[in-house]
Order: sequence, then C-alpha cells, then structure tokens
Amino acid sequence: MHSVNDPLGFLDFADKLFDEKKIFNNQEAVYRAVVGRLYYGIFVYVKLKLHSTRDPNISHKKLGFEINKLAEQKGLKIDLKDPFQQLGNLREDADYYRTRQVGEKELERAYTLCEILEDGLKELFG
Repeated sequence: MHSVNDPLGFLDFADKLFDEKKIFNNQEAVYRAVVGRLYYGIFVYVKLKLHSTRDPNISHKKLGFEINKLAEQKGLKIDLKDPFQQLGNLREDADYYRTRQVGEKELERAYTLCEILEDGLKELFG
C-alpha cells in the first residue's frame, strides 16, 4: 500500500475500484476509470521523479522519451517509452473515445503495462 502522498497511491485506488466493481451498474465505466488511474499514477510518479533533473512541465508524449534517456544515461538496458506510450494510448481511449470499447482485455493489458513500468521504474529510480 502506498502512502497518501505517493502518486502510486492511484494504483491502489485503481485496484480497490476494480475489486469493488460489482457495486456499479456499468462495468465499462469502472474499466475506463481504472485504466485512467493506472496511467495517471505512473505519469505523476515519473514526472515527480524527473522534476529535479528535467522540465517539470513536460508533456505526456515526451515523458516516455525522457525516461529512456535517463535509463540510457544510467547504463540500463530497459525500454519504458513503449509501455508508457501504450498505457497512455489506452488511457486516451478510456477517457476520450466513447466509441472505443474498454473491456476486460484492455484492462488486463493496462495492468500488464503498469507492472512492466513499475518494475522498470524501480530499477531506474531505486
């Protein structure tokens, strides 16, 4: 469990929301909200971690490139840009495109990408 001041607390919230999905009438709305919180938690965490060395106003699109640049500078052989962008694309679908379905398949993909990112970010930031 992450502290209330930790942006990764959004991941805990997403988990809780998913666990309690039965109380909601609209499962797709829950899936969309969970995908959004997973992405936002990772985004804010990375943005805060990069704040001391990078532009604090960095865009969502550039953040993946900055993560990989930092990993390369540290001599790490990890690619976090692609999973970050894929999770961002899922979040955009969930938040902005009501005609695109966000179901269990998309939710499972979001959780997989989130795990990849969490593991890589632990390696990158310690």
